[in-house]
Amino acid sequence: MTVSDQLLLHLYACPGEPGRWPGVLDRICRETGARSAVVQRIERGHAGLAVAWSTADHGTLAGEAAANPGLADAGNPRIAMRRLARGLDRVVRDEDLFDPGDAEQSRLQAQLAERGLGRFMGKLCAAGEGAYLALALHRGLGDGG
Repeated sequence: MTVSDQLLLHLYACPGEPGRWPGVLDRICRETGARSAVVQRIERGHAGLAVAWSTADHGTLAGEAAANPGLADAGNPRIAMRRLARGLDRVVRDEDLFDPGDAEQSRLQAQLAERGLGRFMGKLCAAGEGAYLALALHRGLGDGG
């Protein structure tokens, strides 16, 4: 069994054993060179879109305990219907989600930089009526890889 096959098996086991998520996301970080890996369930409700559930690699979870809120909830400008629609069912970067010169992207980049996070790549999939599952990977600040 290849390393990729093993990772896929561990990933598929996570919904039934949620405690496995951080370790699997740690491994995704190691294999991709990401500094942070986050999985979120985003749901549409009466007040709009909101993160209903979220988990991350161990490093990100430890950093969130000390950080200000705002990136893992509806304060994150990526969690807007027009941007979700741009990112649905494909791998995207912020350049794909935001229009050039968008002030919301600049604000988001500044918040990420405060946490030592740089470039983003992610994938969003529909997960039922009005629900989405997202994987967000970030490089370290200044990592051009």
